[in-house]
Amino acid sequence: MMIKTDLTYKEILNNKLKKIKSCDNLLIIGSQGSGKTVSAINYSIPKSIEKKSIFFTSDSKKHINQKITPFSSNLSIVLNNNYFIFESPHFDNQERANSDKILEEIILGILIPIRKINPDVIVFDEITKYLGFQSLDNLKSVLTELLNYLKQNNIYSLFTVAQPYSSRAVELIQILKKEFSFFLDLNENPLFEDNSRTNQL
Repeated sequence: MMIKTDLTYKEILNNKLKKIKSCDNLLIIGSQGSGKTVSAINYSIPKSIEKKSIFFTSDSKKHINQKITPFSSNLSIVLNNNYFIFESPHFDNQERANSDKILEEIILGILIPIRKINPDVIVFDEITKYLGFQSLDNLKSVLTELLNYLKQNNIYSLFTVAQPYSSRAVELIQILKKEFSFFLDLNENPLFEDNSRTNQL
């Protein structure tokens, strides 16, 4: 059911993002072109004015810099001092993309720059291709370890993931939703669903 509103989609989304500045972690779900990356940038850039942010991208640093430009009136200062962008690894074959050991090393590997930089905020856009675990229990264990570390060190986090289509992908999304405090589906009306009362990390 569509909700009639005088606000634009972007205004609704921005209002929702502003209300979760103090949340532990956020998951954004959306299809290609739905605004996942823009939402992630919109969430992290304002925080980088006074705090450190790390942006992990499965895209390229150049592409992310191009998307960041409209959000920052003083882009050079933000990027040089408080905003750090890292490209996540690319797979050279499908076998590596479905290896639990390699996927675990990649996901937990983001803790290396996190420990070095000690950021206040981290973004992972998007984590989809690193979820091909053969064992869902392994996936849960890795996510729990990562999110617990972020929470224990008072690091806010936002992860994006592609809209699920296969039954396997839907199952993965259900696991992710249980691990995160908040999640937002950009393909639906942009209203946050709050898991904070039922999920204690």
